[in-house]
Amino acid sequence: MTVKRSAERRSEHRLSFQGNIPGRLQHKKGELEFAPFDISKKGLGLYLNPCPKEGEEVSLVLKGGEGETNALRFTIKHIYDHSERQGMKRCGIELKTNVPGIDLIELLSRYL
Repeated sequence: MTVKRSAERRSEHRLSFQGNIPGRLQHKKGELEFAPFDISKKGLGLYLNPCPKEGEEVSLVLKGGEGETNALRFTIKHIYDHSERQGMKRCGIELKTNVPGIDLIELLSRYL
């Protein structure tokens, strides 16, 4: 994973995400095609296909060492209507957890 500082002002600092997340993104029982473009401590900016509705839950199932898997649950927070990339919708997802101090950047760095 390569990260670059974003010049955009937000309530939560975001970094540009370049690379792939080793795992799969699921909605209900189906797998979603996804490509990350930015990351923060509590969320990801992704291109998704198909794109679930705002408020719906998706799970990121990470591949770990020796066949282990870990799932992170997210809520679809934003869908940008006029932003598509090769048939994929631009979306913002947020971690669905109340664990204090969780840092998605640090967590995903372990898998890359």
